Amino acid sequence: MSHIKSLTYLFSFSMVLVLLSGMACTPAALDTISKTATYSELTETQIETVFPNSAQSTPSPPQPLFTKTVKIPDPAVVDSQSNSEYKISVFFNYGLQHARVTQEINYKNIMPQAINSFILACDPLRYEGAISIKEVSVNQKNSDFEIGSYWLEINLKEALQQGEQATIDLSYELTLPPIPEPADDRKPAIFGYTPLQSNFADWYPMIVPRDENGNWLLHRPWFYGEYLVYDLANYSVDIQIEDFRENLLIAASAKNESGQNGSYHYHHENARNFVFSVSPSYQFSQTNVEGIAITSYYFPFHKSAGEQVLQETAKAVALYTRLFGPILNNNLTVVEADFLDGMEFDSFYFLSRGFYNLFDGTPKGYLTTIAVHETAHQWWYTSVANDQAMQPWLDEALCTYSEYLYYENIYPQLSSWWWAYRVDFYNPAGYINAPIYDYQGFIPYRDAVYLQGAKFLHTLRASMGDVAFFEFLQQYKNKFNGKLSTESEFWQLAESISKNDLSSIKSTFFNSGP
Repeated sequence: MSHIKSLTYLFSFSMVLVLLSGMACTPAALDTISKTATYSELTETQIETVFPNSAQSTPSPPQPLFTKTVKIPDPAVVDSQSNSEYKISVFFNYGLQHARVTQEINYKNIMPQAINSFILACDPLRYEGAISIKEVSVNQKNSDFEIGSYWLEINLKEALQQGEQATIDLSYELTLPPIPEPADDRKPAIFGYTPLQSNFADWYPMIVPRDENGNWLLHRPWFYGEYLVYDLANYSVDIQIEDFRENLLIAASAKNESGQNGSYHYHHENARNFVFSVSPSYQFSQTNVEGIAITSYYFPFHKSAGEQVLQETAKAVALYTRLFGPILNNNLTVVEADFLDGMEFDSFYFLSRGFYNLFDGTPKGYLTTIAVHETAHQWWYTSVANDQAMQPWLDEALCTYSEYLYYENIYPQLSSWWWAYRVDFYNPAGYINAPIYDYQGFIPYRDAVYLQGAKFLHTLRASMGDVAFFEFLQQYKNKFNGKLSTESEFWQLAESISKNDLSSIKSTFFNSGP
């Protein structure tokens, strides 16, 4: 891709930033925004006046793009223990963008319901020709399996009872698809390659969690939002670059423990997933905060922005550790993305190259705003996970409000700017607690889940008071650390700590159903 964009591409780039980030207003436009009614300046009484209890209609879901082949249960309590172990060997040819993979999954049934078949999410199946599954066996015996449009079902010859273990072996080949240019009719792709990087994200078959009734928790993909739910698991990953060259670097969820000259080994415990990205163009900067090794990978033409990302991420890690408590792992990798999106993973996040392009040398912009948002996902997604399809607000609202907490504490002179730039400009509306399928497009989804979500948490804080509010966040993080939380559990804990009645806040921001 040329570094000199055509006018058409510049327009497309700008529109994607509007849609994906909710952030497309220029500093000049910001100067015209009235400061008399910004959300950050409201008292508790004023908040009730500006956001009165009112009936907000729940939009009808658009027609699904995928058939619901796998049962989609209602959100339920899921105790996400590390009952899975993944051992994966990857032989990657960078020149061909092709990988041969062998994978072993050791799985223990910790629930009383027997397992007759395994359901694995297999996101590469969504890309034509991206994955070819060669062999599948369970306990060293070939097994029947069915390949769906984004899932793999493996039938068991004998039911797996509680306390029993099974070993699943798979071999498959990956052909990374090219990451397409941005378009209005699809969300940006992450899995795949560009001239600058090759991204392995949600790239391997993954056993999905089970709900309290023993049902597999797998939803259909959608054009915005996230559809996967992740259990905790332990990962041992070996990567061999078959056509190794000195300038190829791997950015991964964990630190390389051994090997050189194209041979790498990673060990990642109590993790939601394992992600890596390969590039001949990466430069990097490193630091260590709160015992967490932080590495920022960036392209040579964005060195100053890449170093700024490192600094802001480090300050966010220190602040969020103080406010919420420690995270599960001791590594955090940040990668400049050669696509127009930002995306969180366990101990890893991508940050759009577009934000690096817009960096003006100050924290007053999207490079910092989205960097600290994605950093917050190490608490609200990795440590405390949730059903991202059915209750996306549980991580996205908390991460959006964590952006404000960052500016409030690190750059207090910019805290009002954050509300104007990030939230007030869009005048968001809608209930925050709908599934991703119920919003009529990305913008209504963003406005409700992210922006209204931040307003909800600010209102909750005003009602509870700072001491009780931050005690609640710490207890919430500690109680569900390493697990999946639900909306009902969030409210049960909040109401047990608050000395004030929270029902009016709940009815303002949450749809309680018919």
